Amino acid sequence: MQLAFKCNAFAGRKNAIEYAASSISNAGFTSIGLVYDLPYLWHSDATPTGTAAIARILMRKYLAVASVSSCTASGYYRSLDDLTPPGQRFGPSFASQNHAERQLRIDHTKMVIDFATKLGCSFVDISTGYQPCDLDFATTWRHTRDCLVDICTYAEQRNVFINIEYEPGTFGRGGLFVGSALTALAMCEDVKSPFLGINLDLIHAAVCGEDIPATIRLLQNRLHVVEFDDMHTLVDQHGILRRKHEHIIPGDGELATQYPAIFGALEEIKFRGPVVVELYNHFDKDPDEACRKSYAYLMKNFGKYFA
Repeated sequence: MQLAFKCNAFAGRKNAIEYAASSISNAGFTSIGLVYDLPYLWHSDATPTGTAAIARILMRKYLAVASVSSCTASGYYRSLDDLTPPGQRFGPSFASQNHAERQLRIDHTKMVIDFATKLGCSFVDISTGYQPCDLDFATTWRHTRDCLVDICTYAEQRNVFINIEYEPGTFGRGGLFVGSALTALAMCEDVKSPFLGINLDLIHAAVCGEDIPATIRLLQNRLHVVEFDDMHTLVDQHGILRRKHEHIIPGDGELATQYPAIFGALEEIKFRGPVVVELYNHFDKDPDEACRKSYAYLMKNFGKYFA
């Protein structure tokens, strides 16, 4: 498996990629997860000159690119001086009722695929975004599937794997569309491309109430990328146990008790893809310390799994 740290922990800084690369390398990581959205990367970075500059930054820090996330495309809707993380601003969506918006997201994703290819990366992550309020499920599904068929045809020609990162939240009209492992797997089966798979974010799976080791076994060779993090549970005002959608340092939360079973399941399915630590909500805390602690904890306790 390939251990990496995602750059979105370093939002809020100008030259976020250069800063992130330095911190991630200094912590001991040899791979980085990139995010193709503001404030990290945008279209100027996908030009030959821009891509070469990014490649030089990463080469100086001996960092390979584990994956490129294009789950959000908020750069179409916000200013260049907004240095906050994209959050839930998904941008133009595959599920949009508007054909031009769907085509924009297709073209955008193809641009990200080309960008990843130039950096020697074989994994591009996507999100389906929201189901429009005035669109039924079947039509939304068809729009999304058709977009992914187009994208996967393009990706296959470049030997790049596309990975659906499903998000927990409110589903149905106006809510998030693909929001569980089963739904993501069904979309993969409908698209019928060997180059479409799934990015399993541990916290997303936990908030969805999924048994993570069982989900890993269910996904099998459709599992291309794992995003690694930790979380807390809480009891709400009604006394109901809730899983909090947060991304905290591995080992600092309650999910850590499941890590041995999670790595065991990954070994069982012979997973050899990227394991990317994602702590974007540490951007306004101490991301450098979070990066160092993550690497130290994972290598001390699970280093045998990482080449």
